[in-house]
Amino acid sequence: MTGAGPSAPANAARRISAQQLADAMTRHEAFLARKPGASRANLSLVDLSNLNLSGRQLAGIDLSGARLQQAQLQGTVLRSANLFGADLRQANLTAADLARVDMRGACLRGAILDDAILVQADLRNGMLATADSRGELQTMRYEALPSDLVCAAMKRADLSDARLGGSTIVQTDLTDANLTRARLTGADLRNSILVGAVLEGADLSGCDLGGANLQGAVLTGCTWAGTRLDGTDLRGAVLDTSAFAATDFSATHRNRGQVVTPEKLIEMLQAHREWIDTAGASGVQLKLPEARLTGHQLVGVTLAAAQLDFVELTGADMTGASLLMASLVAADLRHVTLSDADLRGCRMKRAVLTGAVLRGAKLGPLDMGGPGDVWGSDLEAVKASGADFAGADLRGARLTHADLRRCRFDGADLSGADLSFALVTDAVFAGATTTGWKHTGARGLLVV
Repeated sequence: MTGAGPSAPANAARRISAQQLADAMTRHEAFLARKPGASRANLSLVDLSNLNLSGRQLAGIDLSGARLQQAQLQGTVLRSANLFGADLRQANLTAADLARVDMRGACLRGAILDDAILVQADLRNGMLATADSRGELQTMRYEALPSDLVCAAMKRADLSDARLGGSTIVQTDLTDANLTRARLTGADLRNSILVGAVLEGADLSGCDLGGANLQGAVLTGCTWAGTRLDGTDLRGAVLDTSAFAATDFSATHRNRGQVVTPEKLIEMLQAHREWIDTAGASGVQLKLPEARLTGHQLVGVTLAAAQLDFVELTGADMTGASLLMASLVAADLRHVTLSDADLRGCRMKRAVLTGAVLRGAKLGPLDMGGPGDVWGSDLEAVKASGADFAGADLRGARLTHADLRRCRFDGADLSGADLSFALVTDAVFAGATTTGWKHTGARGLLVV
């Protein structure tokens, strides 16, 4: 006997009246408020399909084996709840709090979990134990319950430290999701979208990532033993060199890592400068997507409007560089120095800026002269934990869904900047100008 799941299959779900449900919800919320006489709700094996439970406080509730097909659970707090074997097909769990929830064997096929919190959630396969028709415990029947997240929408979901071993996560959208230290041993992630996802320290051993899109994903410190990577798109992904000794990357799509000699780069920079000075009449625009430029002398260089998507610039010194309207989408800019650089109107969406120094950098709007022709800097979903933006001009910058933990913004100008849904835990905003900034849904914000 497992003692972990419901005592009957989920298809035996029973209906309760609207009044019974309302009473259970009221008692449970009173229980959470520690009111006398209140009790924790037990809705195990209850049919709650199509019901609207959005925004309810349901932490610790027992919904094991419950039927919640197409239920509305947006913003619902379900911390530490029991959803073992629950049927959540096409349920809407947008921004729900599912931290430490037991969802072993749950069916989330087609469910929406965008921006949901699933920290330390258990999404492994489960095993359901039921007695025989005579109810004799010595003759138990065990039914495997595979955890099914096929075609789920989990954009920006926080799955850090979650357990997903053996789960079926095929064709699931995990764009910009946080899977730090997630245990994915043996999970099936074929054809899933993990663009910009963070998988630092994740256990990917035995995973099938065939056909998955991991463009711009952070994959440092991962365990790779036996991982299948046929047709996996790893362009712009940040990997440890040790990973290539752990599994076969030969069938993946990766950065070509174009090597540019110092002499060739000087020639290309001169042609690019001519292209800028003549408004494109002569010279050649610099286009080096996926190139490896680490180690080059780049202090004060002119790279305005350059196309540098997926470029590797780890640790580069670009102090005082001009990067107006440059495209650095998913670029590897870890520990780069961009102090006093001009980055107005640049595109740095999903760039990795961990530990970067941007003191005094210009990341404000670029006025092109025409009415309403203003280019703002796009830093959506950047991974910039520990970066230094002290004294930087970030007026109107787009920093939505960015990882800004432990960043320094002291003395920076964030007027009109958009930090909606950004993670700003332990960020420093002392002396920053924040007039008109947006921070809806920002997590960890203490200074407003």
